[in-house]
Amino acid sequence: MYRAVFLQCVATLVAALGAGMLVGVQGMVSALLGGGVCVLPNLLFALHLKLLRYRSAESFTKNYLLGEIVKLMMTVSLLLGVVKVYSDLHWLSMLSGLVLASQAILLAFWKKN
Repeated sequence: MYRAVFLQCVATLVAALGAGMLVGVQGMVSALLGGGVCVLPNLLFALHLKLLRYRSAESFTKNYLLGEIVKLMMTVSLLLGVVKVYSDLHWLSMLSGLVLASQAILLAFWKKN
């Protein structure tokens, strides 16, 4: 799971560099914020899963689903917070950072080692 979070960080940095070259500082910050909206909840979820390793199967399943719901709610809340707080938001850059970070998880499954 940490590998997926690392790949999300790399994808966020790539999106930020691309947006920075195309749009400027405003685009770079927007892409970083968009990727961060995806990376932070996934990092906390990975830590949550690490703590659940030694639980029983029934408890693990329940806590996994609860953690996934909290992760989704945190992602939406952070996204709304970024939109509300950062007034210079460049929407295309923010969405590119968000999409690249969320799709970077697929790379973790594609490349095993």
